[in-house]
Amino acid sequence: LPRRARAIQHGFQSSIALALKSEGEIFGAIAMYAREADAFDAEEIALLIELAADIAYGIGNLRIRAARQQAEQTARENERRFTEFFEQAAVGMTRVSLDGALVEVNQKFCDMLGYRRDELVGRAVKDITHPDDYGTGAQFRAKVSQGEMKAASSEKRFIRKDGTEVWARRSLAVARDDAGNPQYVISVVEDISERKRAEDALRASEETLRATFSQAGVGIFITSPDQRYLQVNDKYCNMLGYTREELLQMSSADVLHPDAVADVHANRSKLIRGELQTVNHERQLFRKDGSRVKPIHRRQRIPATLGNRNQGTGFAQPTHEVLHESRRHARV
Repeated sequence: LPRRARAIQHGFQSSIALALKSEGEIFGAIAMYAREADAFDAEEIALLIELAADIAYGIGNLRIRAARQQAEQTARENERRFTEFFEQAAVGMTRVSLDGALVEVNQKFCDMLGYRRDELVGRAVKDITHPDDYGTGAQFRAKVSQGEMKAASSEKRFIRKDGTEVWARRSLAVARDDAGNPQYVISVVEDISERKRAEDALRASEETLRATFSQAGVGIFITSPDQRYLQVNDKYCNMLGYTREELLQMSSADVLHPDAVADVHANRSKLIRGELQTVNHERQLFRKDGSRVKPIHRRQRIPATLGNRNQGTGFAQPTHEVLHESRRHARV
């Protein structure tokens, strides 16, 4: 039934409804009924309005308190989870103030640098950074303060307590308060010293290989699957009278005697298929000036660990040099 019909059914002859407001918004109402006509005079209405305001104020405070408690509980849970993640992370983690001081560090970071936690907290990041690598973090913090950056990553060297260096990759992110103001920088620090050592070893190995290739006493060349020259050393260039730039625009077929092209191609196919490991033979090659040279060739496929498995490397030495070397060893 409509509210008026229900009121008449119960014998009510007058009623009053009062809104419950909080921060200017109505969130409920209080309704009162009486069996007497004109039961509510002006004074009673004023008292009821005041009562409704008090009730609304109380309910609003209860809701605010409940929301605050929920927010505090959520914040505590988030802080617990962050602390747990921070401490148990398999990488170093730090919390750095905007002026560059370590506010918090995890045990992994302490182990990485060989310090106790109390020796690091409060210390300037600059104090544990290699002098040549300091600056990227400071620039990030400055740009964070100006609202220009939110995250960054870089590689740098830290100085351990014993004075040795440790290479690390840092991922930087800014933590802000509820108002969006930057509070501090969180850094995830990964030790990449082993990778750097491997890169240095590889670089040294490549430099040695290049030096060996360039300065070898025999001609050395590397060809592609279609027999185009990819690399040639000085000895091979001198043997044929071409510059390196000229040979790198040519294929081995351009300097081979026509009668040998098919045989060389067949042997190369066997090398690529793995049917042969090396091929040794004498081949006539045409020099740039049209003269011929007949070096002893040794061809082999480049191992997969060193490059494209379909590339081939060759060694060429003039026959007279081989004979001279053989006679020298014979005399010895």
